[in-house]
Amino acid sequence: MSRLFNLYQAKYKNVTFFVRRESVDQLGQKRIMHEYPNTQARYLEPQGVVPQQFTLEIFFSSDNWVDEYEVFRTAIEDPRPGRLVLPTFGVIENVVAMPAKAESNQTSIGEIPVTVTFSITVERPAPTNAETTEEDVSESAQDVRETTKGAFTSV
Repeated sequence: MSRLFNLYQAKYKNVTFFVRRESVDQLGQKRIMHEYPNTQARYLEPQGVVPQQFTLEIFFSSDNWVDEYEVFRTAIEDPRPGRLVLPTFGVIENVVAMPAKAESNQTSIGEIPVTVTFSITVERPAPTNAETTEEDVSESAQDVRETTKGAFTSV
């Protein structure tokens, strides 16, 4: 068991676990592809930086690994974002866990590996009040009807 203490550890919402592998799955710019007919031209319109997404291969292995796994499972099932602390990529705030995969097999008794993806999120934007009222829309529609009325009488 003493070798485990030489492995890197990470935390999510103050739950500590061992890390076998960590990766950043999304980096760079979001882009929209515009392709033009009858040409070989293409324009990739930048849409801002992609929020980072991390995939971790973690595991629980100690005398109370079942309890540690259950605490972690509870943390990732909580819908609120939390802090993720990684050995290589550091501290990341406002992170939520995507659906994870846990395994158990008879060749690794006393250990449960988990593959989990974490994604950075923002607070959900609240709906905003429309500045246009029903009366504004009705008035605009009436204006359009009035301006186009003469165009269709001569047809």
